[in-house]
Amino acid sequence: MKRTQREEGWLPRATTANVIGVVLFFCFVGPAIFHPPFPLPRLHAVDSKGQDTDASSRSWTGGFVQVAKNSHAYLRPLFPGASGASFNANVSSQYSEYIQEHAQSLKDTKSFMHEWIEKDMLPWKQDGITLEMLEEAENMYDICDGDMFRFQIISGKLYVYHVTARGFGWYPAQLGPGHVAAKGRVPYAMLLLLDVLRLFPGQIPDLDAVMQLGDFTCIAQEPGAGRTPVPMFGYTTSEGYADLVLPDFTYYGHEYDYLMDPWGNPAHGWPAQASVLLTKYANDDAALLNVDREPIVMQDFDDYRYQVHIEPLAWVSNIRHKLAGGSVVMATGIKYYEWFARALVPGTHYVEIPARVPEMCAQAVDVVRDMNALLAREGGAGKAEAATEFELTPTLRKAKEVWATMPRLKELAKSAGDAEARSVELQRGGTYRWGSNLTPTQIAAAGQAFVRDKVRMQDLLLYTRDMLQAYAAAQRFTPAPRRKARCVDGAAMLEEFGTPYAQDAEEVAYAYPWLKDFDGGCADEA
Repeated sequence: MKRTQREEGWLPRATTANVIGVVLFFCFVGPAIFHPPFPLPRLHAVDSKGQDTDASSRSWTGGFVQVAKNSHAYLRPLFPGASGASFNANVSSQYSEYIQEHAQSLKDTKSFMHEWIEKDMLPWKQDGITLEMLEEAENMYDICDGDMFRFQIISGKLYVYHVTARGFGWYPAQLGPGHVAAKGRVPYAMLLLLDVLRLFPGQIPDLDAVMQLGDFTCIAQEPGAGRTPVPMFGYTTSEGYADLVLPDFTYYGHEYDYLMDPWGNPAHGWPAQASVLLTKYANDDAALLNVDREPIVMQDFDDYRYQVHIEPLAWVSNIRHKLAGGSVVMATGIKYYEWFARALVPGTHYVEIPARVPEMCAQAVDVVRDMNALLAREGGAGKAEAATEFELTPTLRKAKEVWATMPRLKELAKSAGDAEARSVELQRGGTYRWGSNLTPTQIAAAGQAFVRDKVRMQDLLLYTRDMLQAYAAAQRFTPAPRRKARCVDGAAMLEEFGTPYAQDAEEVAYAYPWLKDFDGGCADEA
């Protein structure tokens, strides 16, 4: 049987990722305790019949772990004049007025990723993108992992043809009503394109493209093959692959993983979540590592000074959350890049530890101990509690109770407490053990500043605009709407989100109020 491109190399890559994860787990956690599957999250209040009582209520009763609704209550003094309702607006409605008001000033602003965009387009610099290439790309739905659609932008209008069938809603719609983030990536990808066209009118040239929505890279580049790769948009790329990256808009709107605001409501959208995370660490010291036996939710990630970031077989979407909270992120390398990730520099924005299994665990422990010692020398770090005028975070309080019952963790805590006695000096070459001359405080601050200054909604939208412009410039044909393609307006978008559950369209309409009356130029098609 013929093996597909996705199947090639599956076992070695999976084995490596799994071994790394297991080693780090045993290194810091100890004996593993396995749990049954976690309950699925519900994002709405429901009545006795299981029906949603209010599409905009934003109540949250479960998830991968149970979350106290006041988990971030101690942060309320940091948000003067704010209220729970202020965190419930979605990204688009928060930023639409600003973007529209400053659209002309942003017209000549390049994405900070423009050099990477130019590099990504190099495979098509000589021969360009042809219509035949797109026909081939459209037929790769059985090779690329995920839903696929083909889209055209003609005179500012968006046309979409679904290569893979929607059926009973886009996967994973079977989770049931109220899981708006789980509507699947197809409608969110269409929403991103529509939003860019709305916010940057007249700035996107005519184009014809194919997009696949899986977690994995798909278009391998064969060195010396002498063949121009097929153009394909996706959510990630990597060395040796020619996938063109667009942002996964799902993770900037209704998140799969919800972070609670200080009033106990889900903080919908990246701006609301970033606001909580960026503010939190300004007044919060953190513990050593999460060594609890129970998983924790995203909102409590940044109660910890260090976070280990491990990629499985694809990109991991939460690195911006880890960086935003001000933790020192320790990564075994970033191999699969989302739209902004290639601008992250090891030793500046995060600490890179080796992915080689024999020495990875020992080096990670040594790096953490050295960092604690250096922090202690700088003044007062190395503690397992929050150095803040506010109350101890619920996560840290629970962690301290767990640590008291685990002898191995007592020993680890003692080594952290004795950090001041550990000698930490620059090594030959002028770097610390973690391969940088920056202190942990400087690295955490640089990672946080990167997210604050470069991973904003306007940065995402500028990147998307510039990538589409570069792609259009490489085409060697005149684009036209594909047969059976549909012109997409606001009503069409809400229909996509409302299949098969109408209440989900109400949720999206509440978050993106401009959709209701947005015709996208499709009225001309009638």
